[in-house]
Amino acid sequence: MELRLERATRLPRPRWWFVALFAVWIAWILLASASFGGGADARPLCHFRALTGVPCVGCGGSTGARAILDGQPERAFDLNPGLFFLLTVWLALFVRRLVTGRRIVARFSPRGRKVAWSVAAVLFAVAWAYVIWRQGRGA
Repeated sequence: MELRLERATRLPRPRWWFVALFAVWIAWILLASASFGGGADARPLCHFRALTGVPCVGCGGSTGARAILDGQPERAFDLNPGLFFLLTVWLALFVRRLVTGRRIVARFSPRGRKVAWSVAAVLFAVAWAYVIWRQGRGA
């Protein structure tokens, strides 16, 4: 794996598909909060959980986002550490790009790409197992 810094515009051009997905997620949080009580303990409906009875890998993400906005990062981490970690890394990389005008570029060999995907799959599985365990406790 090769990591290097490349010059980039300080403010990245928005990826419209990401903006659209984010807007849909925010709208879903607002709609679900209005429809299902919206109190401190209200949870937006998860379609995956409604169909299978098992929490999805992102379960706790909306509640965690609300906890961060309420100034409770430890609660957000407890609800879904995988999403909390990804958000923290993304925010750090974004701030670094805004400040320095450089972005980090990773280049992988074919073998390195397989290793990276394997590591990502294991981390995904561990994060999902934690969410299932956490949600199964009745939290």
